[in-house]
Amino acid sequence: MAGLTFYSMHRWAWVALATLGMGNFGIPAPLSLASLDVCWETAGWGWAAFGLLLLVNLGLWGRQRFLVFKTTTDKATGTVSSLDTRFRAAIEASLDAIYLLDAVRDPLSQEILDFVFVDLNSKGAELVSLPREAILGQRLCELLPINRSGGFFEKYKQVVETQTSLEEEFPISGQPGLVANWLHHQVVPIGDGILITSRDISERKHQEALLQERQAQYQAMWEVIPDLMARVSREGVYLSYSHTTVFNDLVPSDVDPIGKTIFTYLPQEVAQKQWDGIQAALNTGQLQLYEQQIPLGDRVQYQEVRIVPSGPDEALIIVRDMTDRVRSEQALRESELRYRALYEAIPDMILEVTRAGYILSCKAPHGFPTHYPAEAYVGRYGQELFPAADVEQYQALINQALDTQQIQYWEYKTEFLEGIPQYREACVVPQGTDKVYVLVRDITERKQAELALKEIENTQRAILQAIPDLIMRFDAQGTCLNFISGGDIRLRGTLQEALHQSIYTILPPDLADQRMLFIQLALSTQERQIYEYSIEVTEGELRHEEARVVPLNEHEVMVIVRDITDRVIAEQSLWEKTKQLRQAQRIAKLGNWSYEVASQQITWSEEIFHLFGLSPEQPPPSFAEHLEQIYPEDRQLWLKYVQATLEQGIPQSCDFRILRADGEVRYLSARSQAEQVDGTVVRIFGTAMDVTERKLAELALQESEQQFRALFDNAAVSIMIHDAETAEIIDANPRAIASYGLSSLEELQAYDIFDTSPYSYADVLPYLEQVRQMGAVRFEWRSRRADGQIFWEDVFVQPMLLRGIPRLVSTAVDITKSSVKPPVSNRGI
Repeated sequence: MAGLTFYSMHRWAWVALATLGMGNFGIPAPLSLASLDVCWETAGWGWAAFGLLLLVNLGLWGRQRFLVFKTTTDKATGTVSSLDTRFRAAIEASLDAIYLLDAVRDPLSQEILDFVFVDLNSKGAELVSLPREAILGQRLCELLPINRSGGFFEKYKQVVETQTSLEEEFPISGQPGLVANWLHHQVVPIGDGILITSRDISERKHQEALLQERQAQYQAMWEVIPDLMARVSREGVYLSYSHTTVFNDLVPSDVDPIGKTIFTYLPQEVAQKQWDGIQAALNTGQLQLYEQQIPLGDRVQYQEVRIVPSGPDEALIIVRDMTDRVRSEQALRESELRYRALYEAIPDMILEVTRAGYILSCKAPHGFPTHYPAEAYVGRYGQELFPAADVEQYQALINQALDTQQIQYWEYKTEFLEGIPQYREACVVPQGTDKVYVLVRDITERKQAELALKEIENTQRAILQAIPDLIMRFDAQGTCLNFISGGDIRLRGTLQEALHQSIYTILPPDLADQRMLFIQLALSTQERQIYEYSIEVTEGELRHEEARVVPLNEHEVMVIVRDITDRVIAEQSLWEKTKQLRQAQRIAKLGNWSYEVASQQITWSEEIFHLFGLSPEQPPPSFAEHLEQIYPEDRQLWLKYVQATLEQGIPQSCDFRILRADGEVRYLSARSQAEQVDGTVVRIFGTAMDVTERKLAELALQESEQQFRALFDNAAVSIMIHDAETAEIIDANPRAIASYGLSSLEELQAYDIFDTSPYSYADVLPYLEQVRQMGAVRFEWRSRRADGQIFWEDVFVQPMLLRGIPRLVSTAVDITKSSVKPPVSNRGI
C-alpha cells in the first residue's frame, strides 16, 4: 500500500515538475526525505513541493526507479504518507483544473485512439460538472465529445508523439455541463500520457472585452467632443487653444492666440466674465459654471462656459454650444402649451379609472354639469359616486373594455338636483391591461361623432421568434449547391427536389430573373444585397418574402430568405389605422391655430383649412385676409374676442360665423389662450370647432318656441300645462287665467282649481289614470271662479313632451250657456 501511495506521489510530482518545465534535467546532489521535511517546515509549501519534485526526479533517473521508490517508501513510510497528504492537499487547493491521462492505443497499429482519465483534482471535476468517480477510468472523447469535434484530441496526440508541450487560450461552447466559455489550456507530455491544466479565464476575457469597449468608447467620445477648449494663465493669457468648427468661434481659425490675452479677441463683456471666472476658479479651487449669449447678426448663440483649475496659476476653459438645447427646450414648452390647450379645449369630462373602478384623475370642462366638483371624484370609487342604477353597467363596461381591449360606448340618462334629465354618452377607452380613460360627453344639446377610435395596435412586433429563415448556397450560374437550413419558407416542391437544380426550377421565371440579377450584383460588388418580393406559394395564398444575397467568394453566394408576410400585413394595417385616425379627426371638425403678435403670422392645422374650405397645401392667410373670412356681421365680435385675449392674457371663447371659400356660411366655436413673456402677450393660440349643426338646431328650436308661445298666448280657448304626475299647473295662457277671474299665472297656481265642492283633487285622479292608459281623455268639468260663480268646461287632456320633460296639456271651452248641467257629478266622455 505504501508503494502504491508513493507511486501516486511519483505521478503527481512528475506532473507538477513537467508543468513547471523541469521534467528532464539532472540534480547535482540527492535530497533525502528528512531534508524535504525540514524544507517543508522552514521554507513553506512552495519550496517543500519543489524539494519533493527534485527527490522524485532523482528517483526516476535510473532504470531501477521503482525499486528505489519502493525501498525508500519502505524505509520512510510515515514521512511519505505525510508528504503525500500535504502534496495532495496542495494539488486540490490549486485554482486550475488538473487532469492526468494515459494514452489508449490500438494493439496492432499502436495509434492513439483516445485518452483515459487516470487522476484529477476537485477543480477538474467542478469544471465539467461531474463527480470525480464518474470521470476516473473514462475515455476523454467519450465523456467529453467536444474534444474530438473541436479538434483538441488531435492536438493532444501531437503532444504525446512530439513530446512538445502545448499552451493556448480559446473560447469553448457546445459541451453540456462545461461551466466555462473561455479556457487557458496547458498540455505537457507525461510518459505515454498527458497532463492537462485548464484555467477558467471567462471573467478575465469578459473584463478585457469590457476594457477594450470602454477604451473605444472613451476614444470615440474624445474625438467627437464639439467643445472649444483653452488653457489660460491667471493673467488671462492663452497657453493653449483648441479651435472648434461646430459653432461660431470668436477667435479666427487662422489665428494662433497663444501668448495673447482673452481681451484681445473676445467682446469686453464676454472677456470680463471669463476673467472673473478664472480668478474665482483659481482662488476657490472649484468649478465655475455659467451661461452666456453671443449675438451673431440676426440670431443669438447660447453657450455654456466651464472653468476649472488645471494648475496653481492656470485654468482650463471649456465652451459648449447649447443653442440647439435651448431652442429644443423652447420648442418643448411651446408644444406643451399647444397640447395643454388642446386638452383643455376638449369639451368632455375625462376620468382615469382602474379596473376596480378607482378614479385616479378627473377633468371637467368649465360649465360641464356634474354631480360633484371634479376634485371630489379623485381618490374614490365610481360605485360611491354614480347612481345605483348605473353602477353595474359602469363596472361591466370597464371590465369589457379591458378584457376585449376595445372601446365601449354607452348612452344613459341622469338627473341633477333640479330634476331635469341630462343625456350623456360615455366612451370607455382601455389603456393597458388595468386602466381605462372614461370620456363623458353631454349630448343633451348636441351630438357629435364617437369620442375616439380603437387604440392603434402595437406596430412593433417581433417578426422572428426563432430563426425562420431559409438559407441556400448558389453558384454564379444560379444552381442550388445545398440547403443549410429549411426554415419556415415553403417552396414549390420539397427541399430535396430543389437541391442541385437551377433557380429557374425553384422560382417562377420573373422571380428567378430577379434573383439572378441580385446574385450577379453581389458577386460583382462583393457587397450584400437585400430586396423584397411577393410569391404565390399555393393557389390564392400570397406570401411576402425578403431575400439577402451575401457573397461567400468570387463564385458563390449565400441566399437567406425570410417570410415577412406578417410585417407587410402589419404595415398595411398600420397605414389603414392611421388613415382612419385622420378621418376621425376630420369628422370631429376640430382644429388648432396660433397667431404670432410681432410678425402677425397665422399658423393653421390641416383641419382648420378644411373648416374654411381651403387646401392645406396653400399657406395660411394673413391677418387681414383672415378677417375677410369672418362673416361681416360677426367681424366686430371676432375682433373683440381677439383683442380681449391679447389685452387680458386669459382664456377666451367666442362663437361666430365664417364665409367658406365656396361661399357657404358656417358657425365656429373658438377657444384661445395667451402666451406671455415678461407680462406681454407674444402669441395667442387655441382651437376652433365647427358647431353649425348645433347652432342651426338652437335657432330652429328658438323659432319653434316663439311660434308656440304666440299660438299659446293668443289662443281663443283656455290652455294649461300640468305636471304629468301631480297635475300641478306649470303654465297657462291668458284665456285660462281670465276664465277663473284672475289676473296672473301666480294667482292661478295659488288658486285650487280642483277643489269645487262637492268635488276635490281625488276626483281628478281617475282622469290622470285614463291619460296614462289611453294617451288622451275628454270630459266635462265644473269649476268655480274667484268670485264664486260656477261654470262648466269641455276639457281635453293629452300627454306631451316639452323640452324633453313629460307634461300634460289641457284645453278647455266654457260650455255653461250651451246646456243645463247636472248639479252633482262631472261627466266624463
